[in-house]
Amino acid sequence: MPAGPIDAPTLLVALLLLLAAVAALWRFGPDLLLRAGVALLPRVLRLKVRRIGILQWPAVDGGAVDGPPLVALHGFGVCKETLAPLLATLAAERRVVAPDLPGFGANQLGEALTAELAAESAAVQGRGIATLADAIGAPPSAAAWAYIDAVAAWIEEAFDRPVDLLGASMGGAIAASIAARRPDLVRSLLLLGPAGVVAPVRNPFMQAAEEGRNLLEIQTLADLDRVLALNFVKVPWIPRPVRRALARDLRRRGPQQRAILEALAPLLVGGVTPLLPRIAAPTLVLWGGADQILDPSGAEVYRRGVPHAEVLLVADAGHTLQNDQPREVTARIEAFLLAVGEGGGGAPG
Repeated sequence: MPAGPIDAPTLLVALLLLLAAVAALWRFGPDLLLRAGVALLPRVLRLKVRRIGILQWPAVDGGAVDGPPLVALHGFGVCKETLAPLLATLAAERRVVAPDLPGFGANQLGEALTAELAAESAAVQGRGIATLADAIGAPPSAAAWAYIDAVAAWIEEAFDRPVDLLGASMGGAIAASIAARRPDLVRSLLLLGPAGVVAPVRNPFMQAAEEGRNLLEIQTLADLDRVLALNFVKVPWIPRPVRRALARDLRRRGPQQRAILEALAPLLVGGVTPLLPRIAAPTLVLWGGADQILDPSGAEVYRRGVPHAEVLLVADAGHTLQNDQPREVTARIEAFLLAVGEGGGGAPG
């Protein structure tokens, strides 16, 4: 029996449902795509995402089960997945692990760190630290050391032996601090454009920061595009709707991450310098020669400060040098780790 004609009310309901579906896809589709992309990236690269250790930190994890562990700490404002492509290329002969640092990605700060950061945030203005310029030369706060110690405690209880510790940007300052304060945890140290020292050359980004302007703060899509241009020489293509979803996500996370930045500021803008002579582990420092955020002149501070450091500038690479020049960065890291494993303790030139 042939179907009868569709009556007007039914057609209207169907049309409204279709419009609602289109509106939902337009509004929430990019957010869902962003979350799906973040979740799937490690799996596509044959890495797992799981919670590691008694503290249950979420981490990207993979590689050779019995290989020496390489633990990678991400930079400010991002998450563990940003290091997944680099780790996937290093996973053939070693276990690779990248946790979300507290307050980033899927890692909650926890009550103790939240209280430390809240107290520090309230004290910042009392100490007269209104800009990064004010933070230069100021001693790192108790909250900063609590944050560093929390990362060290996770490494200690998650692994049964010293690790090769890699840190990028803010993660580099944290990694260097751990290597200096807890040498028992670190077999070797690898730093990619690390924060923590005062670069001799004050580039436009640092000049703006010292004037109280945070060029990394993201409120709009235009802010995100500006930050991407600051980070990369070769800005990756991201569809506009997904970039808009990413900007919304970063705006939502902004207040908590600003509190972390306030607490860590003295450490990030020079507080690691006095610790450098205490780093005993063989150390490789790679720095993007076109870094617009942390000026490449900071590499010389690490060269002078760390007793066993090999320091190299990577041409045509920005702050995220592992993305701009993945082959060279990977080759340098692999050669360094091979030398460490053979007892050479350094990176070939």
